[in-house]
Amino acid sequence: MQKKKGISLIVLVITIIVMIILAAAVVISLGNVRIIDKASEVVDKNRVITIKDRVNVAILENKLAEYKGGTVHKKSDVVAELLEDGVITETEAETLKNGEDVLIIGNDSIDFSELNAIVTFNNGEYEYNGVKYSTLTGAINAVEIDNNITLVFTTNYEENMTIANNSRITKIDGKGNTYTGTITINGGGNQGTIAIKNMNFVSTGTHCIYKSKTGFKDKIIIDTCNFNGVGANSYAVNIGNIDNLVIRNCTATNWGYGLLYAPSTIVHLTAENITVTESDYGIHIVYFADCTFKSVMLDTVYGFVFSNWGSWNVTFEDCSVKSQKPVYIWERNANKYCSLTFNGKNNLLSTQDGGGWVELGKYFKVVLNDSGLDASTINGIVVKNNNAYYNQFEYAITDAAEGNTINIIADTEVTTSITIDKNITVLKGDNTFAVGTNGSFTVTAGTYDWDVTGHCAEGKSVSISDGVINGVTTRLYTVE
Repeated sequence: MQKKKGISLIVLVITIIVMIILAAAVVISLGNVRIIDKASEVVDKNRVITIKDRVNVAILENKLAEYKGGTVHKKSDVVAELLEDGVITETEAETLKNGEDVLIIGNDSIDFSELNAIVTFNNGEYEYNGVKYSTLTGAINAVEIDNNITLVFTTNYEENMTIANNSRITKIDGKGNTYTGTITINGGGNQGTIAIKNMNFVSTGTHCIYKSKTGFKDKIIIDTCNFNGVGANSYAVNIGNIDNLVIRNCTATNWGYGLLYAPSTIVHLTAENITVTESDYGIHIVYFADCTFKSVMLDTVYGFVFSNWGSWNVTFEDCSVKSQKPVYIWERNANKYCSLTFNGKNNLLSTQDGGGWVELGKYFKVVLNDSGLDASTINGIVVKNNNAYYNQFEYAITDAAEGNTINIIADTEVTTSITIDKNITVLKGDNTFAVGTNGSFTVTAGTYDWDVTGHCAEGKSVSISDGVINGVTTRLYTVE
């Protein structure tokens, strides 16, 4: 019996040793994993993050643990599950091979640039790994080819800088020092994330950060920077053609076009904890898709300025603007649906006599989840659907869901072709509804409370089939 116990003990010890060796082998086999930066997707409060870097997996997993349960998965497995039902479920852990593409599931605040190689600048010299270099290029060339680079200023810096696709610089940390040059981002293709932090910009030209309309497209983060400008015809940040732009914890003063000018498309913009003063514009965006502004304070001639070349959505939360036109739409006659949503508590004050807090273009929706803003002061609003207000009847109909009730709150004229084919209710009240010379109105479903006879332009009509207007079905209303 004792002999058997001894054998069992030996077997157990050998098994444990083998397991340890295998575990070590797994860690070794992981080696360095290449992680590719791409747009992220929120799933069940997790974010699928992809980073362009070569990092040690053991370090990576330890870092993910700091951010509460991030995990590494093979790209193919996660993508397959996303395509299947849009939800990431438990993914079986598999050994990752050197150079394999992976996705990181974890908190989106993870800063993988902390794993970068560090190049420092101090009083005219660059240093990497204890060796000093007279030029930035020399220091970059000394960094191992697989490493991305963080450039750290320990003293003030004056030289203009270009971040190209072969520079490998993914982060610049000014450590609060003064920078009088211009950072130009001019790389080709997708590069991952570029972060610019803790910079005290004192401009001697037309802008501090510039990105051309072509090249790099993934993500730029600008964090905890001060921008001191030179007045008219200047931009603190001039960036376009980017998938993601994040600006937070920044101040800007004395700029002609404000903190941000976007002359070409920004797909997603997030701006938080921003202050802009003594400038002609606060933020001026020409082409974009979605913007979110939170705790943005503008004391400028014009506040938020947007052009409506295409469809877009803008959300404001707890913003404060004092200007002639706090929220101003530069009308471009694009005939695209655009929406403004106001959450939290926004203080939007026009300094212009008789001026309103928002000035709309064509085809606009304003969603008020802020009880402090008065919808009655919005010029041109004609239709209401719950807390959404529209300046075009057509937009309200298109946007309405089954079962919604739409209230016409001002005289309305249809100037385009509209067909109502959903089960909604439209209440006209005492307002006039008219079909204009270039309009047509067809109802195939829904309930309406008014008789439109006499409200059509000459030769125009409203046709109803299977819908109800003023209790009547299947009837053609025409001007007699």
